[in-house]
Amino acid sequence: MTPETKRLWMDRATMAMAVAGLLWIISGYVSLLLLAQAAPLSEADLKSASWLSSPNLALHFTGGAKGWFWIGATWVVALAMLVVRRNAVPLIGALAITLPIYALDESSVMRVGALDGVVRIGCYVPNSAECLQLAGLPSEAARSIYSTPHGLRAEWYQQERSKTVSHHQEVMAGWHSVPGAALLRAPFFITSGDRLKALLAAQRKELDSFKASARGGKA
Repeated sequence: MTPETKRLWMDRATMAMAVAGLLWIISGYVSLLLLAQAAPLSEADLKSASWLSSPNLALHFTGGAKGWFWIGATWVVALAMLVVRRNAVPLIGALAITLPIYALDESSVMRVGALDGVVRIGCYVPNSAECLQLAGLPSEAARSIYSTPHGLRAEWYQQERSKTVSHHQEVMAGWHSVPGAALLRAPFFITSGDRLKALLAAQRKELDSFKASARGGKA
């Protein structure tokens, strides 16, 4: 195989991979739209959500100055490669990379995360001080999930959490901490709108029952 032929096949393979990635991202956006229509989230849902992942880290890069910085940097590299290599593959790659990084809001991330089990309405470990605060209930007598203020998680909390959170959920939590990860997972849930709707409804009901029980049965 001549160097010219080898380069041609490499360019074709790179183009195919870039187009495949772009189509996957488009299907991710379609999935997010379908999930949003099937299972709307209220402001109360967002405020009462518990995350195993680190949404602040993921969302930190998807908006504002930092989001635009990453988009700009990616496109500068793509344009530089376009000038050097004289083909459009880098531009398609830049589009496929920047779309997942940008334009994801908290609601979209939460819907996919709920299906992956890394976020829920209510708490994974009830009766902690943080859980009671999240539910708007008195928390003075409850134990904190942290051994030090906003530091390491307390041993009792880790033990309780291991009873309700599987190893798979812990692995997926790490994945969901990556900017754009929810969009890349979304195509797997393109037909899961009804399942998400039922899941969130059950979690809302469980949270209401927890609040009523903590208040001594008063609504």
